[in-house]
Amino acid sequence: MTFHQPIAHHFYTGAGLKLQRMDSDIAEKILLHFAQKGIAILPLHDSFLMHNGYETWLEPAMRQAFEDVVGLPPKIDRKVASRWIDEEDENGDEDLGPGTTKDVYELLASRNGHDRRLDAFYSLKVNTKK
Repeated sequence: MTFHQPIAHHFYTGAGLKLQRMDSDIAEKILLHFAQKGIAILPLHDSFLMHNGYETWLEPAMRQAFEDVVGLPPKIDRKVASRWIDEEDENGDEDLGPGTTKDVYELLASRNGHDRRLDAFYSLKVNTKK
């Protein structure tokens, strides 16, 4: 409360939930805009990833969605990602760790990281009901 003193009076009022909903509505408008055009776009927190051939289309869509939901023009911080190059196509084997399969079914079948933690959580949940 002390650290966020300027906005502390908004805590526990539901304001955060309203802002989260507005953020979701903005993202949904952007995603639907590009889906209707058949253009792949991925949300990433408060950003979007898409083919760089459409980069000039993204900012106007973001501005329009923001203005539709908020009623004010947005401030957009644009970051350009560097192009990813498959290490097998370039200098051969770089020290990037073990290779990853490109087989989608094999990738989806693996149970690691988040999936293992989720499995552990559900097993605890089941064991506590007994």
